[in-house]
Amino acid sequence: MRSGNCSGDPAGAIVAAADSHECDLIVVGTRGLGQVEGMLIGSISRKITSIARVNVLVVK
Repeated sequence: MRSGNCSGDPAGAIVAAADSHECDLIVVGTRGLGQVEGMLIGSISRKITSIARVNVLVVK
């Protein structure tokens, strides 16, 4: 996985890395935004839970 590239889809990159490394679990943190702010801004952790094929643990 390349570092230093700040463009693109972070959730997709995380899920792709987990797939390529055959991970059983993805652990991500949340910034603690409220429901309204999270929906307006979007949430990487929410997207990861939607597209990942493995279990995802979201830590607050």
